[in-house]
Amino acid sequence: MKEKLPPKTGLDFGAMMDDIDDQEELKKESENVKELLGQVKKTASDLEASFETMVIEALGMDETAAAIQEASWKIKWTLDRIDLALERMNETKYTVQLDDKSVLEVKSLHLDLLAKLKSHFEDFKRDLGEALAQYRKEMKEITQGQGIWLSSKALAVALVVFELLLVVVGVMVFYWTKSKFT
Repeated sequence: MKEKLPPKTGLDFGAMMDDIDDQEELKKESENVKELLGQVKKTASDLEASFETMVIEALGMDETAAAIQEASWKIKWTLDRIDLALERMNETKYTVQLDDKSVLEVKSLHLDLLAKLKSHFEDFKRDLGEALAQYRKEMKEITQGQGIWLSSKALAVALVVFELLLVVVGVMVFYWTKSKFT
């Protein structure tokens, strides 16, 4: 119900009440937008934390690769030393007299050395297999949308929130332009 004052004042209370209602609606919409922006900021913060986790895990893989490379260098260095020792052994001539006890002792030492080398190589092979299995598992999780990447469900929710935010901003712009030009 619009009440008008006498014509000499020129005040329209109905129009003033409509403006006040529009301002209240804008305040409510502004609060809704602030809440949605808070949710978007939280989502962005979660994404940043996920990215940081991904970087830390990538650094861990670099450390694993560096450890494997260092182990291979040590093995190469050891094999080079063995080759050098064999070359020197071939150049050296000794005159020795061996009895059965000495031959059995050398044979025993030789077999012990072979057993230790085999054990070390088996340990290295097992450790390398475990590292590669872990790497494959992590890569499989990443390609399946698990781990550090967003799942398709989380991406859909983020898109819906973003679209709702666009609608709210559009409504705000509509009301703002309506109040400015009417």
